[in-house]
Amino acid sequence: MTRSHFATTRLATLALAGVALLASSCSSTSSTAAPATTPATLPVAVTAPTTDPADTQPPVTEPTVVVQDPAVNAALQPLTGWTVPTYEATDTRNLEADSFERDNPDGTRSEVSCAPKGLPPMTGTFDSFPAFGFSGSILPGLVIQGSGVENGDLRVVPLDRAPATLVSSLSSGTPTQLVDAPTTATITDAVAALQRDADARITGIDVVPANVMYERTETFSFEQSRFALDTSLRYHGSFDASMQVNFAQEKGVEKHSIVVRYVQPMYTIRMAADGIAGPGDYFAAGVTADDLATVQASGAMGPANQPLVIDQVTYGRVMYFTLTSTEATSAQDLMVALDAANEQWDGGAEMTDEQRSLLRNSRIAMLAIGGDQGLAEDAIRTGDIGEYFRSANTTTAAALSFSLRTLDGTKVEVADSVSASRLLCDKTLIEEQAPQFKVAVSGVVGRVEVFVNGTRVIDASHTPDNLLTFTVNEFAYGAGSAGINPHFQSGSNVVEVKYTNLVCINAQFTVKIQVDGRNVVNESMPPKCAFTVTWVYDVDPSEGTVTKRP
Repeated sequence: MTRSHFATTRLATLALAGVALLASSCSSTSSTAAPATTPATLPVAVTAPTTDPADTQPPVTEPTVVVQDPAVNAALQPLTGWTVPTYEATDTRNLEADSFERDNPDGTRSEVSCAPKGLPPMTGTFDSFPAFGFSGSILPGLVIQGSGVENGDLRVVPLDRAPATLVSSLSSGTPTQLVDAPTTATITDAVAALQRDADARITGIDVVPANVMYERTETFSFEQSRFALDTSLRYHGSFDASMQVNFAQEKGVEKHSIVVRYVQPMYTIRMAADGIAGPGDYFAAGVTADDLATVQASGAMGPANQPLVIDQVTYGRVMYFTLTSTEATSAQDLMVALDAANEQWDGGAEMTDEQRSLLRNSRIAMLAIGGDQGLAEDAIRTGDIGEYFRSANTTTAAALSFSLRTLDGTKVEVADSVSASRLLCDKTLIEEQAPQFKVAVSGVVGRVEVFVNGTRVIDASHTPDNLLTFTVNEFAYGAGSAGINPHFQSGSNVVEVKYTNLVCINAQFTVKIQVDGRNVVNESMPPKCAFTVTWVYDVDPSEGTVTKRP
């Protein structure tokens, strides 16, 4: 019998009793007024209601509400607040001075001299943690051990949790999920439910934003590149193998690098903290101060291992990569080529063949999360970046980053102090030397005169002048040489070699025209009788050629 049924029965019993009393009263009054003439009134029988023992319910008691032990908040209070830890990173490369020549795109050459130079110290603070730098579960609302901030190993604090509500940033049909007893498994299920609810392939409604953020900057070292990507160097493990090699010094070449980040954040899932008034509110009401003491004794929590809550997790896709080229004359060339690829994606002008070639021939070291790494690299090399980011759905999104808070709501931050170096290279244009021309005559018996554009530069004769009276000991062949570049003029140039010998004795000579020390003309007149002759040569100073006229 329910409580309402029992109350109704009592009221019915009382009503019947009242009727009996009223009937008795009326009967007594009538008897007094006319005792001899009024017939006797039959007594009214009132039967008490019977109650089935099975319908009898014991008094209902309200359920006991377990109240959080005040000692829990008191025990957790010293484990709140946050001291920002600083990580010091140093460039360990042994850079050496180097010098070499390199070809320039315009066909000229430069002398390149490189010397190591330290970069200004870099410091920064980060409150967003890259998911790729951590092992363990990265789930919104999970209470983890704070030591994972430094070592990258996320471990759950082993205490029962109070119910938690997860909230998605997507405008889906059901953007919240209540998790009655938060654990790694139950939170994973709740996150999956939020993802499914927002999946356009299931709901037919696309609620995932497709915005892609793009950043690029010149970089000189691995340490500087990570700093430029806005992630702490503590979490460099995933980058080591793929990116550090691009910054190794290579003798005899000049290379330029840029570091690039494409981020497509699709959605964020956070834990609603509206009802959190104290650090103990994260845990089940049944958790006691003794439970906390046991966990602290195990090392899973304490002053050096604060409990932290994963405040929110951002999901999507990201590409981190370095682009290194020995063809580019500056990092600006690489940035312009990549900018052109992005403008083409947005419907702008087509990339030039030179820009495509620069990207195609560059060295790429990449870390892609939330997508196929091979496809991502192909998208960069071909400049078709839009193909990689064109489609987006919630179920393929990966955890990109997360934020942390202490149990009193303090935002968790880490700091880096970075010392790095670079090779600073100076280029000096090598002036192209015009070909050097030289004319030389030798073995002259007679007289040889050489003219350049009408100016005589050589006049060589044998000695003595009178061959009829010379003696063997006195005779000497005529010879002479001269550089002729100073006598050149723009356009065509003419070299004339005039020979004269009026005596019929051993008339002979040899003429050579050299370009940069190399003979391009080497002609001799064998001994003859008296005669005269003129040889004419056309000279092209720019091409370094000499052509004899017929």
